[in-house]
Amino acid sequence: MAAPQRMVVASCFAALGLVSGCPSAEAPTDGDAEHAAVEAQEALENEEAPMPSSPLTAGQEVFDLSALAHTGQRVELGRFLERPVVVYFCPSDRAQLCTDLALALKQQWLELNAHLSMVFAVTPEPTVVHRDFATEHELPHLFISDQSGVVHRLFGLAPGVATSYLIGTDRKVLRVLPTQSGADHVAELRRALSELQLLRDPYPL
Repeated sequence: MAAPQRMVVASCFAALGLVSGCPSAEAPTDGDAEHAAVEAQEALENEEAPMPSSPLTAGQEVFDLSALAHTGQRVELGRFLERPVVVYFCPSDRAQLCTDLALALKQQWLELNAHLSMVFAVTPEPTVVHRDFATEHELPHLFISDQSGVVHRLFGLAPGVATSYLIGTDRKVLRVLPTQSGADHVAELRRALSELQLLRDPYPL
């Protein structure tokens, strides 16, 4: 596979003091965020990148992503790869399946954050929707707006699907997880981390 190329996507960052390693900044207005989102999407669409013809599977490499946070700062995927990350796709934030998953991740965040560097949520909704949803529920993970569908295509997916990817520090897919009900999905994620021997002691002696 070709070397990873820098992808620019628009996103909403639910920092709220819960995400480590991310500098704080004053949040822009909705207009600023949407303007930045449009610019980022246009830049992304001008990139020439080979798109997979089918959904990515275990062992395949994910293109590098550079996401625009709701703070107006750019958050690069590479910054989070000291540990595995999860990227999950949903048709909308407020779809019952996706809301349940987001809340289940929040409930288990302290444990998951010991083993994962970040969780990214991707839907076709605009940035402001993500920011409102994440703020309402005080969610600790990052939401990416994919109105153009480019991020979905980079994973070989059609917009509206519900699936999750566990990605290793080398940007290769470790597991593809069906997006189940929230508690079941988190349990499946923990099982995958255990089987891959990626569970870490959060309090080493």
